[in-house]
Amino acid sequence: MYYDGASDFDGMVLWWASLNGPKAVPGDYFVELNVNGVVQQKPFKINIDPRSESSIKSMQEQFDFINSINKTMDKAHKSIKTIRSIKSQLLKFTSTYNQDDLSMLKEKATALSDDLSKIEKALF
Repeated sequence: MYYDGASDFDGMVLWWASLNGPKAVPGDYFVELNVNGVVQQKPFKINIDPRSESSIKSMQEQFDFINSINKTMDKAHKSIKTIRSIKSQLLKFTSTYNQDDLSMLKEKATALSDDLSKIEKALF
């Protein structure tokens, strides 16, 4: 059983890693099914692989480490998506409005888009 991983975005390239979530640590769990307000629960156990040379403690440390990396990656990826959305809106504004009295506003929108591009590049 694996946990959710980090989100991705269009154009993302990962040469060295995966966004998969961490593998569940052996132990006792339960599953819950909710159908139209009727909830059923059932316990289950994940056993340690008998071929494993790792302790439960080291598996938990690995789980925590992978989970913390995925949370950081997820925040960065969501920030990139937000930046791209804002840049798209700024581009739509600057290309739609051509009045001379909006030229200062268009310049600020372009400057903001450029600044956001630098942040996006740093995150990417």
